[in-house]
Amino acid sequence: ETGEKMAMTTPVFTREGKMQFVMSRGFRDASALPRPKDGSGVSVSERAGGVFAAARFSGIATDDLATEAERRLTAAIGRDGHVVKSGVGPSLAQYNDPATNPLRRRNDVLVELEGFDKGRLDK
Repeated sequence: ETGEKMAMTTPVFTREGKMQFVMSRGFRDASALPRPKDGSGVSVSERAGGVFAAARFSGIATDDLATEAERRLTAAIGRDGHVVKSGVGPSLAQYNDPATNPLRRRNDVLVELEGFDKGRLDK
């Protein structure tokens, strides 16, 4: 028990068969989080940031819907002259609890970009 309130924020990411939870800003690094129970299969780590492109879709995030969103996204990235970072698979971000009406659910497929001029983000 750290004495701090544990608060998860959305989205919940799924990538490469793993589920990743976003922790609140109150935790500045992974060492501030409580340690998972031994044998739980849960680990705590930090993921470096980057520049990502995203495609939003609604509904229940099935593999087919996520794959189609990724296909549209990578096609748009290519048309815009950008490059998807190699060796890094896409992430699926889900923002709603399972009880949310599927028509109101928000999902994003994200892919990291390589060689993107970060200075363009301020324009």
